[in-house]
Amino acid sequence: MAVEAYSCFLKMTGGSWSPPTYKPVRKLPFIPTEQEIDHLIAGCNRKTAAFLQLLKETGARCGKAWLLEWTDVDFQNKLVSTTPEKGGEPRAIKVSEKLISMLNTLPKVQTRVFQGSPDTLRGRLGGRGRRWPSNSRTRGSRR
Repeated sequence: MAVEAYSCFLKMTGGSWSPPTYKPVRKLPFIPTEQEIDHLIAGCNRKTAAFLQLLKETGARCGKAWLLEWTDVDFQNKLVSTTPEKGGEPRAIKVSEKLISMLNTLPKVQTRVFQGSPDTLRGRLGGRGRRWPSNSRTRGSRR
């Protein structure tokens, strides 16, 4: 991976080099157990926990789950309706009582279930959207 990255960098900057020959080692991706996912969800605040539980139960993409509206949730029949993304089909997915109760704890002040920017949540989860304060002495490093 580093060889490809450096080669792309040199191509972009007009440099050249003779990259070493190597055989990349392919590894299986880390897939957490259901218990590990449940522990992660339990350790989050209620908004993040509800979002992660929704992802776990529906298999929805993050962007689509973030745009979920209250009208997409059928509390009586325990269904969540999703609209298609990337050529998919609309679906109505049966969800657990646990997720329904988690969603019920969230404020219903706007049409969308999850308020704010997806970057807010991504930062809480340690994703690519994390931004460090500009006045931080430890900028770019983990605290």
